[in-house]
Amino acid sequence: MTSIKRFVSILSLLCLVVSLASCFKTGVSTIKKNASYDLGCDQDKIVITDIGGDRYGADGCGKRTTYYCRGGSCIKDSELNKAKSE
Repeated sequence: MTSIKRFVSILSLLCLVVSLASCFKTGVSTIKKNASYDLGCDQDKIVITDIGGDRYGADGCGKRTTYYCRGGSCIKDSELNKAKSE
């Protein structure tokens, strides 16, 4: 592989990684905003966990719920539950 092709391949991969990281960050911001309302909890007290398949868990103030995110929007897809004790 020529050095130019290698450079283009590495640059393309880097762009993909940055793009995916940006999507996750945007999703987390949206989820924290929604979870703050749904859980009755300040955003800084909410912890978001990527649970796979475009689904994220939100834990805060002793409560837990999950969200499904697609195309820049996130909707709650579970009932509120008590968070598991650490």
